[in-house]
Formats: sequence, structure tokens, C-alpha cells
Amino acid sequence: WPIDAAADPGQGRGAADQKLAALHVPTLATNATDRAAIFSLQRWPRGLHDPAVRRFANRTVVITGASAGIGAAAARLFAAEGARVVLAARGRAGLDELAASIAAAGGVALAVPTDVADLDSVHRLLERAAQEFGSVDVLVNNAGANARGPVERYSADELARVVTVNLTAPI
Repeated sequence: WPIDAAADPGQGRGAADQKLAALHVPTLATNATDRAAIFSLQRWPRGLHDPAVRRFANRTVVITGASAGIGAAAARLFAAEGARVVLAARGRAGLDELAASIAAAGGVALAVPTDVADLDSVHRLLERAAQEFGSVDVLVNNAGANARGPVERYSADELARVVTVNLTAPI
């Protein structure tokens, strides 16, 4: 869903889409989740993707839950701002695809499959980031989990995973 303010100056769009059009980031907003993430980040001082302003140049940003949705959109935005992004999620395929997309756009991305519910996996993630880039400057705890269906059908393991991923892991 490319944003093109010239082709559609506000016709049939909500206020959020109109503001996104002003950001001039047509290739990043590929779905509703990405548009929402970009809109939430548009409050940064100065315009996004101003080639003269790369606020995260030579910074390392680790993003959990990076394989899709807000995590993937944030990774693209940080990379566009000059960050070296370390992409973490359980599924390798989504991470590799995103890393390749960022690299094709001229960014630097490292995909590290990680389960934030497993402390050893998180340690490996941070060690790999430090090995590749020397330090971690920003950590975006974006990974999340939920259990679906009626609460009386949740197993103890499902509830424990939700609490671990959403509460314990970020701490």
C-alpha cells in the first residue's frame, strides 16, 4: 500500500494516513501494522529519512519480535536512520527475509533467532550483537505472546509462556 499524497491528497483517508503521506516513506508502509508503527514514530524531531540526519548512525539496535508487524517496521526505520539492527524472533525465515530487505536498501542487519522466554537464548543474542558490533545502544523489547480462545481452556504452560514473554523477559 504505497502512500502517495500527490495522487490522493486526503481523499478517503483518515488523519493518520494523511500524516503518513507527509513523511514521504512510500516503500515502508506495506500494511496497516506498518502504517501504525510509522505513524507512532513520526513524532521524532525533524523529518524521518532526511538524508542529512541519521540519528542512529553507528548505533546498534536490538529488536525482539522483529520478524513481522511493528518489530519489522521499527527495524526498517532504525536502519533507514543509520542503525545497525539486530533482528530477534523465534522464526529464522522471517528474520532472514527482513535482513535481506534491509541490506538491499543499503542498511546493516543481523538476524539472530531468539526465544525471549529462554534466558540462554537471550544471552546468545546479546553476545552475538556484541561480537558483531561491539555494543548494544538500544534495545526494543517488542516480542509478545498471547493465548487464544476462552480463558478456561488455557493450559498452565500457555499462561506461563505469556507471562514469561510479556513480563519476565523484558525485565
